[in-house]
Amino acid sequence: MRIISFLFNLMVVTIVYASEGHGSSHAPSMFSLDFLFRVINFVILFGGIGYAISKPLKNYLKERSKNVKEAILEAKKAKEDAEAKARYYEEKLRNLQFEIDALKEQFKKETEEEKERIARDYQEQIERFKERMIKSLDQEKLKIREELLMELGNRAFEVAEEMVRKNFTPADQSRLVREYITMMERVN
Repeated sequence: MRIISFLFNLMVVTIVYASEGHGSSHAPSMFSLDFLFRVINFVILFGGIGYAISKPLKNYLKERSKNVKEAILEAKKAKEDAEAKARYYEEKLRNLQFEIDALKEQFKKETEEEKERIARDYQEQIERFKERMIKSLDQEKLKIREELLMELGNRAFEVAEEMVRKNFTPADQSRLVREYITMMERVN
């Protein structure tokens, strides 16, 4: 842009300088030699300037064109990416209800399985408790039976002792002593 501005200013200055000539009373005509030299001078000057700046200007314009094309390609790619992302998320949104339903179904299934597991555990605990209670009751029955047998044995012993006291005479005692002695003699 600076180069174009510089060239425009240079062209205006050249035209103004060429139009003044040697004096203001002397106006060059279109077919005069002075005017012809001025036009040739102008063409040579601007031809040289044009030739000098043509290569950098071409390079600048090529680079600018290349940058614009790249920017357009990047913008197209960004647009395509954005459209692809939008399609992806639209598909996700459509599938979201299916996923929610699937999660609900999975949750129900897991809940039922957990209920069944808890019920099985509870039933197993009840069975173990029953077994412990039955064992405890059996042990308690055995203990009570032993106590009753002991009590019965003690009562029988007391009753027998009472009967022996009442019915045992000194003659019975001497007879038992003789029998015991006889039995001991046989053993020895």
